[in-house]
Amino acid sequence: MKPDRLLKLLKEMDSRLSRLSVQLDNERGSSKAVSTLIDDLRDIRTVIKRRIGKIASVTTSDVDELERIINDAREAAAAIRGFSKGDPVFLTLESISSDKVGLLNLIAGLKIGLSLVTPDDVISATPGQKTAAFQFKVLDGILTVVDQPLYAAERERDRAVAALNDVIEYGDYVNEELSKTNASPRLRYEFQNLQGKLLAHNNIVQVGQSANRCTVSVDAHSEELSAPISGILISHLRTVFDALSQFEQWRAYCEDAALANLDVKSVRALSEAVKSLGSQFKNEPAVDKSVLGALDAVDRWVSEEAKPDNRDVLSLARTLENIWSAVTKALLLAGKMAAKESTKAAMVCVITALLVAGANGMIPAIAKVPGAGWIEPVYNFFKLQSK
Repeated sequence: MKPDRLLKLLKEMDSRLSRLSVQLDNERGSSKAVSTLIDDLRDIRTVIKRRIGKIASVTTSDVDELERIINDAREAAAAIRGFSKGDPVFLTLESISSDKVGLLNLIAGLKIGLSLVTPDDVISATPGQKTAAFQFKVLDGILTVVDQPLYAAERERDRAVAALNDVIEYGDYVNEELSKTNASPRLRYEFQNLQGKLLAHNNIVQVGQSANRCTVSVDAHSEELSAPISGILISHLRTVFDALSQFEQWRAYCEDAALANLDVKSVRALSEAVKSLGSQFKNEPAVDKSVLGALDAVDRWVSEEAKPDNRDVLSLARTLENIWSAVTKALLLAGKMAAKESTKAAMVCVITALLVAGANGMIPAIAKVPGAGWIEPVYNFFKLQSK
């Protein structure tokens, strides 16, 4: 990276630290802990100014040291007590401790710049499409959802397929019995949708998500159902999940979901990112309508319950991951392969939308999902390229 870009990042960091110090300064006399933190921020600014003065000789070790003292200040801010949640000082301390102010993003930018990350480096660090409710590909310059046929490893195939055939056969009976009742149209739709996905051998995660929707719907309409029909529905869903558990893909997905235990705030940040993308993609010719449907679905799944199932949360995060992966590879490979300028321009528009969506909390939130940490450096790479 050119020295002027490193300089710009360091000056921005100094500016943010200066604003934080001013916001805290009124409490210098009344709170010893706040006074100490202000001194810490001043010391960080001193280090930054030294680096600015010798911009041509800044090293990765310098940036690592800067990151360390920033994290020390974050821990100090998190330890300060005695301010109510509505107090401006509390909000400033929270901004420092949770890095809402974005100091670590600037650090990441410095690291990328100093390590001279190339497009090839970014391509190699970007994973392929992960097991998810939706996967994506750029076809003829258009981002679109791609099919994921249900797959069983050879060692489990016979058992898994037999279990699947059993639930498909019983599903016909369940839907027939359900049609004879006065069950809500929503409940009937969910079970018909599940049966359709099973018959189509849709991707394993979509089948599982559909079974989740059925479970939610049965719980919501339990008072309307007779004991016999309720028993039939619950038994069928149990059998569906038993059949899914015969597939290694589903087992691995559920294990990943259990580890992706995001807090409400992080889930909300991912949901807002998906909404932002949906809005920006709505009139974007480089994005197929199927992508809008995928974004709407994963957002709806986490919005239906006060505490969404972890598998719904992972579907939300993985959708964002897979879009980032598809577009990153398409854009950077287009640059290497002398693809049409129109394709490059279209993918730049999509990357820009991803950057906008990521600017308001998505990046730190998705970094909490196991295996999704690769997005932050890629995000920073494109963010720096866009400046």
